[in-house]
Amino acid sequence: MDLCTAITSGSVDNVRHVIEVGKADVNTTVIMSSHGITFEPVNTPLTLAVQLGRLDVIQLLLDKGANVNQPNSEGLTPLTMAATGFRTESHKPNEEIFRLILEQAGQPIGRQSQIDAFELIGATYFKNSTTNSGFSFERGMFYWRKAMALRYEVEPVLPKPAVVGLSECARKAFAVSEIDTLEELENLSLFYNNDTFKVQALLTSYRILGGSNCWTWLLLSSYAVFCWKLDDRQRFIDYNMLALECSLSVEDPFVYESAHMIRRLTLAFYFLITEESNSDGKKLVSFANVMPVLSTTFRSLKMNSIYRSELLDCVVQLTILLTSMDLTPEQSFQFKSCLYQLVRLEESFDPSSGRNLLLTACSSTSPSFRRAFLSKENLRLGFHHCGKLPSAQVISVLLEVGADPDSTDKAGNTGLHLLIKSGERESSTAVRTLFQAGTHVDQTNKDGETMTDLLYKDYTLSRICEENKILVNPLQFPSLKCLCARAVRRYGNLPDDARHRLVPSDLFDFIHLH
Repeated sequence: MDLCTAITSGSVDNVRHVIEVGKADVNTTVIMSSHGITFEPVNTPLTLAVQLGRLDVIQLLLDKGANVNQPNSEGLTPLTMAATGFRTESHKPNEEIFRLILEQAGQPIGRQSQIDAFELIGATYFKNSTTNSGFSFERGMFYWRKAMALRYEVEPVLPKPAVVGLSECARKAFAVSEIDTLEELENLSLFYNNDTFKVQALLTSYRILGGSNCWTWLLLSSYAVFCWKLDDRQRFIDYNMLALECSLSVEDPFVYESAHMIRRLTLAFYFLITEESNSDGKKLVSFANVMPVLSTTFRSLKMNSIYRSELLDCVVQLTILLTSMDLTPEQSFQFKSCLYQLVRLEESFDPSSGRNLLLTACSSTSPSFRRAFLSKENLRLGFHHCGKLPSAQVISVLLEVGADPDSTDKAGNTGLHLLIKSGERESSTAVRTLFQAGTHVDQTNKDGETMTDLLYKDYTLSRICEENKILVNPLQFPSLKCLCARAVRRYGNLPDDARHRLVPSDLFDFIHLH
């Protein structure tokens, strides 16, 4: 049994045995895994014990010399993990563990580290408070007062350090300054405002942990949703933009939160378009706001297999938005460069259906948006607010940046098959766009059906086509190579040995597509 297994077993005797008999290093790194899947983060034995809330194991590790200042792979020390509750089973500050680590005598915690810890645990309580008389507010005030006393009533005085090098996104989001004195804190508590304290908690976490920390990133994302509930659309956008910026510097962000944040923003853009069409105010749905969201999906797709279908839907919906804007040549180049990278990304396909970006654009719906909603007093912002599919504009721009017009999903359906199944007809712009890109008109899916077979599958449609002479002209769109493949497939009833002599082997797969 290794040290990680011993700690997760819940038995302090197992941990003691591994350390004393097995000579395990109490300051090594421990990686939790199951069936070959590794779970983040990479912990120290002490941060893992804090994460699991095992007070007896923590005490044993401290007695055996575990380093209280050694952080895990996310930059959280045992003390900051206990203060924030991040990754712990309760998701709340654990004051018992917090005091145990803070007061242990073996490795005294420095004064600045104590101040940071008090400010972080106070910020976590303020994040959860709703009134100035509840438990969370009282505990937040208690710890921030302790931090102020330790900062200013002990010599030498340690003023709060200013956050330097704030990005443009951070300056827009943090429009207020962090409170600096006990007097300011007391005055703020007298005229309590829930939103004000949440912003102060964010500022404190951002200053201490930095924007590249997962905890800071999740706080920003959570606060952005809070702003939406306040009907503050501008700050909703600003904090989401800052959260997106921070996610790019997080080495291994939560893949589910990243995907949901991208979808949440995409939905919000469509809802805001509806709002902005009825007002003369500032337009929030702009290239400057939409393009960073599209760019972020590139990294998320590379890291994320579980939510890949959702992210592909987001790319298509964001592309619909961007193709509807009047872009400058520079903006158009940036947009198409991003799509070029996405089209060539190996991970740009849905593992369940096998559909890539082009096939998603040829489909009739975005499943992720049909069932998605952004909650604001139970208002559903779902499918009817998003861009209409199939989208000829998206198909066109994807083909322009190099998408394969003959790509297929797991059922062997090409874009043409999906367009016809979506109700498009031979004369529609989307179908004609694929024709002009040189797609194989007579390519079959795994059911042996061509696009024309699907067109004539319905009796009513078949009769309309015959009466109006709506036909897919075999000489107008297919190449001579395709016509030859069709002829060989239909009329080349040759023995196998003769077929192998007459038909080059590298053409077999191509012929069987027809």
